[in-house]
Amino acid sequence: MKKKSIVITLVTSILIAGGIYLRQRNSESLTGKNVPKTTVVFLKDSVDFGTFPYAEIKRAVVRFRNTGEHPLIIKNAVSSCGCAEVKWNKRPVAPGQTDSLTVSFTPNSLGQFNKSVELTCNTVPDNHLLHLKGFVEE
Repeated sequence: MKKKSIVITLVTSILIAGGIYLRQRNSESLTGKNVPKTTVVFLKDSVDFGTFPYAEIKRAVVRFRNTGEHPLIIKNAVSSCGCAEVKWNKRPVAPGQTDSLTVSFTPNSLGQFNKSVELTCNTVPDNHLLHLKGFVEE
């Protein structure tokens, strides 16, 4: 009877440890910790929207190229304000391929603006800044 409880305890411990390991590994896969690094070149890292009226929403397409040896994954895009939004294809970009993202700017005040969008990718460095500027008039 003692041997049986020792075996059950041992098997249970192994299963729990294995479950913790798999959960951690799956979590790392989802967060991209095990994703191979690559390189990217943005064909332009700034967007000048020029002068435009307050009621207008401006959009710009920013093209980029995966210059590395592994698929490029844009994991996240964070704007320095609530007035800029980025949309991109969530699929990996193959090595050597070119893709694009769209930046939208909705004015929330008049006058000159200088904003940025920070992109997080599986690259070194992880973060890339896109600069947005323009002038909003009435």
